[in-house]
Amino acid sequence: MAGERSIILIRRGLGGPGGAERVFAKYKAALEGNRLVITVSEKGLKFGPSWLKAMRFARRADREIAAHPEALSLSLERGPSAEIFRAGDGVHKRYRLLAGISLNLFHMIAPKLDEKSFKAAKVIIANSEMVRKEISQYYPTCAPKIRVVRNGLDMKKFSPIFPKGEDQQATRRRLKLPEDGELVLFMGNGWKRKGFKQAFEIAKLSGARLVVVGKGKGRLPRGVLHVGQVDNMPDYYRACDVFVLPTLYDPCSSSVMEALACGIRVVTTRQNGAAELIRHGQTGFILSAQDKDLVEAAAWLDNPPPLTPEEISRTVGGFTVEKEIAALREIFREVEKGK
Repeated sequence: MAGERSIILIRRGLGGPGGAERVFAKYKAALEGNRLVITVSEKGLKFGPSWLKAMRFARRADREIAAHPEALSLSLERGPSAEIFRAGDGVHKRYRLLAGISLNLFHMIAPKLDEKSFKAAKVIIANSEMVRKEISQYYPTCAPKIRVVRNGLDMKKFSPIFPKGEDQQATRRRLKLPEDGELVLFMGNGWKRKGFKQAFEIAKLSGARLVVVGKGKGRLPRGVLHVGQVDNMPDYYRACDVFVLPTLYDPCSSSVMEALACGIRVVTTRQNGAAELIRHGQTGFILSAQDKDLVEAAAWLDNPPPLTPEEISRTVGGFTVEKEIAALREIFREVEKGK
């Protein structure tokens, strides 16, 4: 619209398969056409330790913000002093508490970058109530600035409806997956944090085959079906019987929401903000921690309550891309009005 400020949109990594990269692309596509979008990424900063790259990127973003005082700044990355900070990576102090001691200097720097962005922002976007509570706990003076905006889904893409009249067996055949038996789906990059070991244990206890999408380190056990990176995730959700993500920590996993939207049950941990959307024992099973309740989850998988895929899908039906972008635009108006 005429008179609206241009946008500086900030994220280090662009174009990857991760949730934050997809959110960046979604925001950029929605904003272009109405506003001039200036993107800031880590191009040219690919060398050096992770902590140094994070600090260098924050300085680069701050220089870009200072060079465009007329623009509204929105960072999806911890460190920059943007007017709006989307804390899509959560609160690093909380992550370190769960992950334990590490000698990597990044884990000393990241909380300082969090604090810098939290304090500089006029509005902080959290994508779950879990993250809102964590920010309020660790940075209490920032609590009044937090707005919860859930990840939005393309409900035409992520739905229980099979394409071209297929059923589950036909989809499995097309994807070269076993046509018979229970299939447990695990998806993520960084298998240790996402809980591959625990997902494999749950599948083994329930007598199911494990299908793995994504990449990670180490050799996979025999019997695991690893398909690598894919660009047709809805097919894999619908082809499998349950999605299992025993993550150590996730601010709000989009993949959990996508799986529910496609009509399959989910097993994840309480340390995942997306667990707030699960009806425990009905649409999914919530583990109390990454290594807890695995036997109980497997037993539940063997005898879940009778729910249709459509009933499961409706539990996240209100979280659309349109609703997310409308909330984002409302935050823009709030910041612009207060400037």
